[in-house]
Amino acid sequence: MNVIVLNMRGQPLMPCAPAKARKLLKAGKAVVVRKWPFTIQLKIATGENRQFTDWFPLPPFPFALPNRPKAGFENHLVWFRKYTAREMKACPHDKGPMELKIVHTMKVVDLARSICHSEGLEKQETYISLLSALYHDVGRFLQYRLWQSFRDKKSANHGLIGESILKFCHVLGNEPNEVKAEVTKAVRWHNAAEIPEGMQESVALKVVRDADKIDILRVIDGHLSGPGPYEPTAILSLPDDPELFSQKVIDCALEGSTASYEDLRSVNDFRLLLGSWINGLNFEAARRVLAAQGHVERLLSPLPENIYGSAKKAVLETVSKYRV
Repeated sequence: MNVIVLNMRGQPLMPCAPAKARKLLKAGKAVVVRKWPFTIQLKIATGENRQFTDWFPLPPFPFALPNRPKAGFENHLVWFRKYTAREMKACPHDKGPMELKIVHTMKVVDLARSICHSEGLEKQETYISLLSALYHDVGRFLQYRLWQSFRDKKSANHGLIGESILKFCHVLGNEPNEVKAEVTKAVRWHNAAEIPEGMQESVALKVVRDADKIDILRVIDGHLSGPGPYEPTAILSLPDDPELFSQKVIDCALEGSTASYEDLRSVNDFRLLLGSWINGLNFEAARRVLAAQGHVERLLSPLPENIYGSAKKAVLETVSKYRV
């Protein structure tokens, strides 16, 4: 079995033979970063082409993959259920997080269907959007089985893993080329902080990004509404210190935009950032759904007025515009 190779930035390269990996390790040009699947990371620059970093080198699956589904959403739903059931059976860790991801996936599908209907999207656009929603987190199951984590920085980009699974398993092989291309793109980029410059953001990608954010707010709201201490992975390992705050996060909320995760300094910043997601949703229908659910109000409620008062007010005023 070939060895997974990462470059100095932690991005996947072409796998290499075990003999070559041993030579790199012996020469001090690489280090072992994971024992399963066995992965080395180079300590030297390689000057690789971009094309070699746009996929994830999948290790062998410890189970028989389901047969390629025929075209049609119900057929893909059957494939998804079979695949996730086999991933769960092969997983040596607690199955709870995987079960939550299945629930999340089905809710994102329902939200995507609602957005498509409300926006009056055509049948083909709706079909592509629903397939994209169904498969948007398909990479999460292999990710958790291998690393017992949903943190991309600790493991690998789950959008990239998902794209690689769709291609390796030929999941979309019976679909027309347009459907195949748009679904694959949506799965690959649904979790990106920003869409690469020059890439056309498809309708399906916009729908999935909106639906995914809405349900993530549900999940985090449910977690933060309970008593602390909070699960570190749910709050990005941020300190729950009321004295810490990021002026950048506050300024972005006041401007009607959304800051990035890199700007966060505390759990309260995280609350405000999540609330400000309503500013970045692509569809009015998505904003109406989010406003109706009440998650933003509950997330922002504990924020101290002396620090976040004006930003909190700005976000809530935006939410009220879309409440029916």
